[in-house]
Amino acid sequence: MTRHRAAALAASCLMIPAPGLAQMAIPANPAPDCTADIAAWFPDGIAPDGTVTPPNSLGFTDTHGGDPDACDFYAWGAQAFLWLMSPAEDGRVIDSSAIFNVLPDENGTRQFQRSTPGTRLTVAVRAQKDDDVVGEIGQAGGGGALMSQGGSLVHYGVHTNDLYGYFLTGQKAATGGIDPAPTMYPHNAADMTALTTYMASVTPPFVSAAPDTLVMELKTSWVEAATLPDTTGYITIPARVPTYARNAANTEWTVHGQRDVTLALTGIHIAGTVQNHPEFVWATFEHISNAPDVGYSYTDDTGTVVPFDYDGSGDFVFLAPGADPATANVECMKAQSGGATGTIVADTANGNPVCAGGIVASDTVRTRPWGSYPFGPSDVGRTIDEITVTQAMVDQIVTNNTRLLSLNAAVRGQLAAGDPRANYVQTGSIWTAPSTPDGTAPIPGGTGYSDGDLRGSLGLYNATMETYSFDKAPHCFSCHALFNGPENMFGTEQSKEQLSHIYYAIDPLTAP
Repeated sequence: MTRHRAAALAASCLMIPAPGLAQMAIPANPAPDCTADIAAWFPDGIAPDGTVTPPNSLGFTDTHGGDPDACDFYAWGAQAFLWLMSPAEDGRVIDSSAIFNVLPDENGTRQFQRSTPGTRLTVAVRAQKDDDVVGEIGQAGGGGALMSQGGSLVHYGVHTNDLYGYFLTGQKAATGGIDPAPTMYPHNAADMTALTTYMASVTPPFVSAAPDTLVMELKTSWVEAATLPDTTGYITIPARVPTYARNAANTEWTVHGQRDVTLALTGIHIAGTVQNHPEFVWATFEHISNAPDVGYSYTDDTGTVVPFDYDGSGDFVFLAPGADPATANVECMKAQSGGATGTIVADTANGNPVCAGGIVASDTVRTRPWGSYPFGPSDVGRTIDEITVTQAMVDQIVTNNTRLLSLNAAVRGQLAAGDPRANYVQTGSIWTAPSTPDGTAPIPGGTGYSDGDLRGSLGLYNATMETYSFDKAPHCFSCHALFNGPENMFGTEQSKEQLSHIYYAIDPLTAP
């Protein structure tokens, strides 16, 4: 596809806003310097809710050139999202047999739940992380719980693709596992040969629904569809969620059974390995009606850097009309440890609830549009006020903003009218650049890595998943890295907080 055609398609981008809800303002004229021809992703032709093929992570290449070119990584994330939200079986790929749900048992040990036709997704309110149970689905940095303006608690799911489950099972096998035993997640043909050989050796054999995707870990965020003015323009699924009993002061909610509901997708993290990238590419997506961005700058189609101002008018899912962005992103409550069997309590200060009314909705704005952040190699752990912002940082931010705006416009502009996937935007992705002789990208915290290797959205976060912790950690790799761990990340449980926080907490599969 030519850039001119992509720009024309972007200008006529087809969206289906949910009636009664505002949308994040998105410029219509970004410089078309990051495009994708999505027709090749639709084997049956582009159609509303049409089937999309999974990304070929094993065959991933940097086709644009560069160091490496960000557009290829952003396009990988876009295809992965469209595939995961494609129709499959009696629902979508995200709740099909290609994906495992990861659920804690009563002891906190994680189990793979096989998604089969008719099986409901089970999710839980995020609980505060427990140091003894790594992978607890708690909001990073303290377990803050999020509520929509419509009064729905945000429910979260943790999932993997089937290859992740088979890889973990082969790694944890007492005998007859993957040979040779991997030291990193699969990221090349040799790794996949070893994994597929193991998969064929079990009885009955493990068979992947998408064998070229390598391994993926996913996190999703949802609100109850009944609390939205209309679910038009949302990805929805049936699910089972906890029911809560409230105390008279509305400062404590305790689990009191479960109920079946319809959930609407508000956000998703997609983390997956691609060729020569064992560190995972981390991509995140949000619905256009979640919350607005603060002001930012981008390059328009005339080559001019222009500002784009904050616009918080209208009803957003997580922002009240007329709310002051300066007072947004205040945590009102947190989920205590225990997941679906836990308790939600109001945050307090000097003995009083932080938010009037106790457990109530708070206002949310996206303070790092497109995941951009003035972050340099020496800025780990610093706040924005402590960073000396250079012109090079400003240029990187504008470039990243423009690339994501351009890619989103190209992808969403080519989707068919009526496709709800057009209402989700990629708000950023992060990875590391290859720096070793064999072209393998370094893993944060591992040998050969420095923060100068970071590429993409250097301040990546999702407003529905890191709502109250985005200012404590600059990006995904601040938490997902080899903390005090060996180069063989599977050789010991010395450091459970590796790239994948759930790996050590999951029991292997017992049968395919």
